[in-house]
Amino acid sequence: MTQAALSVQVVPLDVDIVVEPVLPCKDNRQVGWCSVESRSHTRGVALTTRLLTIAQELLVAEGYSKFSMEAVAKAAGVSRSTLYRRWASKQELVVACAHTLDVEALRAQDLGSFEADVRHLIMTRLALVRTGAYAAAQAALLAATTEVPELHKQVVAKILLKLQVTDEIICRGQERGDVSSAVDASVLRLLISAPMLFSVLHLGQNPNQVFVDSLVELVTRAAAPDTGTGKVNGDPAEPVDEAKQVIAQLDAQRHDRRVGEESRLA
Repeated sequence: MTQAALSVQVVPLDVDIVVEPVLPCKDNRQVGWCSVESRSHTRGVALTTRLLTIAQELLVAEGYSKFSMEAVAKAAGVSRSTLYRRWASKQELVVACAHTLDVEALRAQDLGSFEADVRHLIMTRLALVRTGAYAAAQAALLAATTEVPELHKQVVAKILLKLQVTDEIICRGQERGDVSSAVDASVLRLLISAPMLFSVLHLGQNPNQVFVDSLVELVTRAAAPDTGTGKVNGDPAEPVDEAKQVIAQLDAQRHDRRVGEESRLA
């Protein structure tokens, strides 16, 4: 009697294998059939995550000018081909670093009010900024897209993906009645997201708690629905008729001064 030969599949550690899930039959005979592929895919994802983490650390330590695929490969103890199978250039790797950093850290939270949701999102981003990795990744992202303009569309697509978190918060605020249905959501989401980035990258400032409180108040007031009582967010506003009266009085005073000046000169 001859023993059937066993078919052994050898999968390199640094190869990602994406397989469609195999659904079990009713008698479960196919359960575990793709265990080799599943384990390989898991190892591949874990390696990709580790490479991104090492790349982010190098960006913080060395900056974009000294950043290279060779340096990442050496620090990770893998071949350069392992990197190039995932990212075609160091610029693409930088885009992946910046995107992963944000997506992993930012998640929409339902905390009961638009103000609380916005505060949580901004505070989460502030904690990310304070690690130093965020500023380094964003600065490198700007440099990378300058060198390779073709990456701009890829970056914009990833930014729009991240803005979905902000869009979710705005939509939930409108459903609650915290956010005016007439507000321009595309402008509001930039008001929430852009100030932090601008402060870090262009002003070189690390936003503090006062910055966060002011930004949250500004966003909340800008988004607040009009109650029809002449008040926004609980603060009194000048009624329209009274404002018109004040303007008319100022016009009359300017007219009187002009007439008086003309009479004096005459």
